[in-house]
Amino acid sequence: MECHPVIVKLYLHYYLPDVSNTVIPAGVYYVDSWDNSDIKQTRANCFDAMKILQTIPVNDYVSEGQSPQNVISNLLDL
Repeated sequence: MECHPVIVKLYLHYYLPDVSNTVIPAGVYYVDSWDNSDIKQTRANCFDAMKILQTIPVNDYVSEGQSPQNVISNLLDL
């Protein structure tokens, strides 16, 4: 059985009860590790989607004398 790391998705919102119970979406964050050894306080390591994108391996791409449309088409594999 293969074990995969657990990633928890959190939605962060700001609640403003003084402004007619307004809720402002603040972002989506992911938690890959946390420490809850203290019963009163939990510490979480949060990151946004950019961390996931930065860990994806990509191939090198070099272009010379091609139109921007061809470059974008090649990058998107169209």
